[in-house]
Amino acid sequence: MLYTTRVAWILKHHSDLSHATWHDVPTNEKDELVARVQVDFILDWTKKNHRLTVMKTFRKRFNAIRYELHKIYKTFENAEEALANRPSWVNPNVWVKLCGRWSSEEFKRLSEQNKCNREKQKMNHTVGRTSFLRLMELRSDTDSHLVDFFKDVRWSKKKGKFVTPLIEENYNEMARKLAKLEPKKHTKEAATTIFEEVLSHRSGYVRGLGEMVIPDSSRGCNDEVITELTTVAARHQEDVARHEKDAQYYKSQLDELRGDVKVLLERQREYDKLMTTLMSESSLKESLIERLKELHNLLLRTTRAHFLNILASKSDQGDDKPSTIF
Repeated sequence: MLYTTRVAWILKHHSDLSHATWHDVPTNEKDELVARVQVDFILDWTKKNHRLTVMKTFRKRFNAIRYELHKIYKTFENAEEALANRPSWVNPNVWVKLCGRWSSEEFKRLSEQNKCNREKQKMNHTVGRTSFLRLMELRSDTDSHLVDFFKDVRWSKKKGKFVTPLIEENYNEMARKLAKLEPKKHTKEAATTIFEEVLSHRSGYVRGLGEMVIPDSSRGCNDEVITELTTVAARHQEDVARHEKDAQYYKSQLDELRGDVKVLLERQREYDKLMTTLMSESSLKESLIERLKELHNLLLRTTRAHFLNILASKSDQGDDKPSTIF
């Protein structure tokens, strides 16, 4: 409701209502109106059904506003009186063009022809100008399904019957198919399937629910899936290329590290060999020093013993001089 109200406000204040139909509105004007809606609402403009919904809402609101203005026009006796009583929110130039069109013989002829065409319609409904989309939204929290909805919007309470024999025939067929199912299978999904079977199906359009109920077409869904898969595949290829580049980099780093480790091990072996040699030489030096010390001590002991023997010999010969040796 907020959405359609906003679209109607935008049309009243920013569109040229003097165009005969929405189809006659120039593309640049339509684009400007759509841009105003995109500012106010979050829309996925990549989805075809979203774009169609917006454009159809503009068309229906555009026609509805012109219909209301025409009703105002018909309350006056003639075009001159209507011109003198312009609605305050309508641009003066637009009102002049509208009154001129509605008073023309061409418009009167088309109006009569359209009236006859409406009387020939076989799938009329009884809900007036309220959209099926709005009515379905109000029923979304109930147990009502599409078969019930089909009956409710095409049953005339005043006449106590369906508005046309064809509608009654279609509803009875739906009811028979639904009655053949087990009670526990009387689901909304089952009713929807039966609804589509009886009324038949057309791509991009749900028969019996008006033009504003726009499903995702199978082709549109496939296109979206293909686009998504293509995007994922391209992203995957980018990831693979990046990982391969990273792998080459880390491989070169690993090879360089292995070379450094090899050099380090070779130097470590040289160091260990040198240290072994030095340790061996050190042990030899210590052994030689110990041996020299032993020889030195032995020499001292031998020399002392020799002198002591000399002193003893002199003492035996009567030498009374004291010995100062050792």
